Amino acid sequence: ADVTLLSGSLHGVANAIAGVAREKKAVAFTGMGLVVNRVRTFNELEDIRKRTTLLFGALCLCMFLWSLCTGIAYSLQDQGVIIVLLKTAYIGGFMFTPVNLHFYMNISRARFKLPVLALSYFIFAALTLFNYGTFFLFSGFVKTDGDWIAVLNTGSTCYRVYLAAVILCFLASCMVMIKWRVSAANNKEKRQSV
Repeated sequence: ADVTLLSGSLHGVANAIAGVAREKKAVAFTGMGLVVNRVRTFNELEDIRKRTTLLFGALCLCMFLWSLCTGIAYSLQDQGVIIVLLKTAYIGGFMFTPVNLHFYMNISRARFKLPVLALSYFIFAALTLFNYGTFFLFSGFVKTDGDWIAVLNTGSTCYRVYLAAVILCFLASCMVMIKWRVSAANNKEKRQSV
């Protein structure tokens, strides 16, 4: 009964968002967000108590927020509203990276994860707050052929810190997965680590 109710409410949200979306990109982003949210919801209904499930749910929630707000933002015309929606979208965008690293460290049962995770969460939480206050990620928007194009602010120090942190978290995730593959006891775990 809960799954049917949930499915119906998600369908209603999808219809409402599709009515708001005027552009192809907005519909695509919104659809991606709804698919990710549906996967997250069914995964959480299956077993809410496992840490891996909660981390996967957090990953999906970050992706959902990121894609939903971005999809709606690019369907609007008012630049002020677009900026607010993109600031909100990038809460999910920024927090996706440390949650992803945490997820990989959790499924691989990596040691020494607390200092790395604490630093990762701190850096991305600080960048999220700073971006919400100053919006350092983009220097402006240009409307071309009816579409808004965001111009990255590549000269910003915060942008460079963000880029370096994303690259370091990605490399750390890769190292965790490679180490897990090398130290896996059986073939099933080796296939899972790829």
